[in-house]
Amino acid sequence: MSSQPKAAPLMPSSTQILRAGVNGAAITGAWTAINEGIRVRNGQTTTDAAMRATANSAAIGAGAGAVATLATHLARNAPMLGLVALAAGVIYFANSSRKPAPAPETAAEDAPEETGGVQ
Repeated sequence: MSSQPKAAPLMPSSTQILRAGVNGAAITGAWTAINEGIRVRNGQTTTDAAMRATANSAAIGAGAGAVATLATHLARNAPMLGLVALAAGVIYFANSSRKPAPAPETAAEDAPEETGGVQ
């Protein structure tokens, strides 16, 4: 009677992914809540803005935890596929957190005066 080892599934279970997402949200949410609490106490931001920033960071942490779990599971079972998944996750989260740069404002006193071509 020969017993062959069972092949590991290519994808982790949904429970593993959910746990990783919850862990990521808890870690990033707690860290951001501490930092935002300090900013609120110092009068640098409002409570509403701090709550939004904390929720945003927790959501990003949840996604990052889930992607990291998928990538590490795939890397163990299919190394090339794991690297592709990790690269896709990094690119996605790097692009999703970018905010457009504010347009530079020029004040009237900063603009050069018109002299009719004479300098």
